[in-house]
Amino acid sequence: MNGRRKTAAVLFAAAFLCAAAALPSRAQWPPWAGEEKPPPVFPAIFLGPDEAAERMENDRWVVADARPPAISARGRPEGAFLLPPDVPLPKSLPRATGIVVVGDAADPSLAAFLFWRLEAAGRESVRVLRGGFGAWREAGLPVEEGSARPPEGDETEAAAGGAAADAARLAARYGKPDAEVIDCRPDSLWRLGHVPHALPFDFRSLAGPDGTFPPGPEIRETFGKLGPRPSTRIHLDAEFFLYDGGGGREAALGYLLLRAAGIERARVFPGGWAEWAAADSLPAARIVTAEEIARLLEVDRERPPAERLLLIDARHGPDWRAGHIPGSINLPAHYPPDSLEALLRRAAPAIDRSRAFAVFTCYGPGCVRSRNGSTRAARAGFRRVGWHRGGWEEWTGENRPVKHER
Repeated sequence: MNGRRKTAAVLFAAAFLCAAAALPSRAQWPPWAGEEKPPPVFPAIFLGPDEAAERMENDRWVVADARPPAISARGRPEGAFLLPPDVPLPKSLPRATGIVVVGDAADPSLAAFLFWRLEAAGRESVRVLRGGFGAWREAGLPVEEGSARPPEGDETEAAAGGAAADAARLAARYGKPDAEVIDCRPDSLWRLGHVPHALPFDFRSLAGPDGTFPPGPEIRETFGKLGPRPSTRIHLDAEFFLYDGGGGREAALGYLLLRAAGIERARVFPGGWAEWAAADSLPAARIVTAEEIARLLEVDRERPPAERLLLIDARHGPDWRAGHIPGSINLPAHYPPDSLEALLRRAAPAIDRSRAFAVFTCYGPGCVRSRNGSTRAARAGFRRVGWHRGGWEEWTGENRPVKHER
């Protein structure tokens, strides 16, 4: 018997090695792990002044000044044409191999916004001058002053390509496993209201003291640490949606830096939070504190059932029964998607999803079930959803009333 087992083991090992040898060289082992992902490619988005001047002289590159006319008139690279944020892109731009965008180190969003607009319009070989016009002047390169006009052509923005997203596209993708939504506004504004599942990130914080940004790999490493908690991070191979308060300049800065970091699937939602929040059909999420929950529960006594707070505790059943926020109902995080509907039919049949406030709570800041639950509620038709990020830890830490189930 032992001999037969040894023979079978040898044959199995041989078959295992043969199967491994037959796999493509880029495949991971075991085979069910899928294709090995290629390493990120970091495009040379930023050019130094000397390199930009050399391309202008030898490779038929042109310079586009993204700064306002009043500033550009005081000095700009010789031969540069103007394309400030409020000027539509013309149908025809100067024939050139590539375009170098010039901005201001004090406001990197100017160059970033024009960079994004040109890429969204389908222009290839677009680069940004590192250090802005100040670096050009310090390098002693040719400068001209006085008024300048935008390039001639019909004033019409070319159709946005893969670099842009509208509200419908964002609404279809938020909360999906292969999508990430980044709010480029300050954290304080994100807490007050954001696209469901969005996380805040200040891309300006990546800039050094001189206003320039680090190399692509360093941007990627820093940005890759973002997540709802340290142990849960964003997926860098996902499709990224970036938005700001409206207008798209801060989101465009994020787009520029993500491109430099080797992230190709990035889109800007230029309408931003202003457009999203103004739409009656789109859901809004926000961070909720224990103090606000206590206040809402008190006010709820005077509200009709259809508009009352829907407070859902995503902890495990035994933990909820041992102690929970009075007025909360339990729906553990491992529930299937249709369980939320069953819970609503049983516990809140009169709820109006267009007017009620659905808040999800969990164990504490280290638990993301409340975040995921609020996203599910938004997808289920709730217009207002809340993420009680402090959870049970915050509630009990403030010595608030607790209810027990027998």
